[in-house]
Amino acid sequence: MIAIFMPPRGLRGFPIPPLIQNKDLYGCKKIFGGLKLSQARRTALTINDYDFLEEENYYSLADREQKRALIRKDLDDMALHMPTFHKEYAKGKYEAFYTPENVVVLSEAKTFSSAFWMLQCFYKAGAKLVGVPSGQAPNMFSDQNPYRLSRTGLTLYMTCKYSVSFPKLPRDARALMPDQLLTYDKFKAYGFDPNAAVLLALDVLAAKDGHP
Repeated sequence: MIAIFMPPRGLRGFPIPPLIQNKDLYGCKKIFGGLKLSQARRTALTINDYDFLEEENYYSLADREQKRALIRKDLDDMALHMPTFHKEYAKGKYEAFYTPENVVVLSEAKTFSSAFWMLQCFYKAGAKLVGVPSGQAPNMFSDQNPYRLSRTGLTLYMTCKYSVSFPKLPRDARALMPDQLLTYDKFKAYGFDPNAAVLLALDVLAAKDGHP
């Protein structure tokens, strides 16, 4: 049984960037809820003091079932934010309803943000990546909060998280490389078909399914 997953175009280790430790946040105030930043809420962080212990523990686990349990916990936490979906999810009626042996996820230049998050979840669960490198770095600052400059009234957006999906990769890695890269030669072999990545994925799955 095979499956191809294409993330829609579009986390762990989330400290407050050192940039926003300034005493008055550069004269900014939070827009939503009129939340005031106080000295009591300041976090004394220094460069490179991010806590990657959770990710390191995940990668150190040799037991596949332990990793499955961690992924399941994340899914449970997310489902709680979707009440109507959670009711069906909690019933477990369709538990393991569809469990393909081989899963391929397509990656392209427009795979970023939420699409990248989905891609890396499948990848960590054992899926193979096919296509071209992702449109975002594996580890990067992400998510942003709006602020308003108190003197000019201008609104700015400042990143509030540092997302570390692959702590073992070099910090300056710019993209997540696919297991099966759609090279120029392969693209040419598929007649420069716009769906060449899908054709490559089908060939990869056919080989896994025992076909030439």
